[in-house]
Amino acid sequence: MTPEIQTVAIIGREGDWGRRTDRLYEEAGFQNRIGSDIKTPDSLPVEEVIRRADIVHFSLPPTEIPVVIRSLGIQAFLGKKVIDNAGEKDPLIEIYKRLDRIGVSVCSTHPNCIPTQPLINQTLMVMEVGQNFGPATSVAVDIHEKAGMIPVRLPIEDHDLYMDINQYLPHLINRAHAETLIALAEKYGIDLQVAERLSTVNSTLSRLAMWRTEVLKPEISAQILRLDNPRRGDIALTLTGIIGEISQTASPEILADRFAKTKKQHDPTGEISAAKLAETTAIMEEIANLGAESVTVIIPEDKAGALREILKPFADEGINLGAIRSHTQNGSVEFRLGIKDIHRDPQLLDQLAKEIAANGATLIP
Repeated sequence: MTPEIQTVAIIGREGDWGRRTDRLYEEAGFQNRIGSDIKTPDSLPVEEVIRRADIVHFSLPPTEIPVVIRSLGIQAFLGKKVIDNAGEKDPLIEIYKRLDRIGVSVCSTHPNCIPTQPLINQTLMVMEVGQNFGPATSVAVDIHEKAGMIPVRLPIEDHDLYMDINQYLPHLINRAHAETLIALAEKYGIDLQVAERLSTVNSTLSRLAMWRTEVLKPEISAQILRLDNPRRGDIALTLTGIIGEISQTASPEILADRFAKTKKQHDPTGEISAAKLAETTAIMEEIANLGAESVTVIIPEDKAGALREILKPFADEGINLGAIRSHTQNGSVEFRLGIKDIHRDPQLLDQLAKEIAANGATLIP
């Protein structure tokens, strides 16, 4: 069945991922899209949009999806393809298996990113349910691949274990890092802005991770960090236990031996270490060059050759660039260019801005 004649019902359409999911279907050619959202007073009733739909895409918290399905009855989903993008899967497994047993095609997904960032080259976890997953999986993979995402298949039963390792543990560390900095600043009178300027390579990289968590909505971390299963409790106890062991070991020799064994377990051949050293060195060099001095150029349309056009005026003036960082948003591309001493000559900046504007781009000093 082609996208043009299928109706998509997005349950939770007005949420962050609901709106992004609506765009995914639109960009993939699905013209008939309807939605339901309990937060929107004039929204269509959920039973109405599901009745009219060929594809039902849940963009709700994982605990709410079984409630909706049970309230309508599993027979309401006969002949439909059911997909979700929930961040947890354990609450869904039982009800999804019931849908599969009556012949409903079910595929569960989890985009490994936030909805406001470009999706290209981001990982999409794809979890096929039961025996009838084919049609739903085909739709789920298609709409995300057209956005540039990379599907990775995973048994749905394994999802929450890997997410506790890849989401719960980093969020726990990052939130604890942020609160520890505040506590130490109050205790010792530390100026956190000075500490940021004096940051070493390791502290800069660890604070990047901390800030990536800090800038998210607090509700996201609160949802991820809620202690509602024994495994999360065990992870937290394991972390605090290891911190205690390390911090209470007085012998540098014992610690060095411990850390060497840990590295060997992580990276038996040394290949990962070499790759990560090169990657993090490049990241730090980019941060330093962009932080010293930079300008921003915005291209309204992402097209081949656009970067060459905006770099030509700099080359013509003999200006050497120390770093380039790109960011795509709503079809436009923002390039941040690290250029030493660029702001010392306002007339040169004005000239560059005019030449770049002639190519349809905008320079922001």
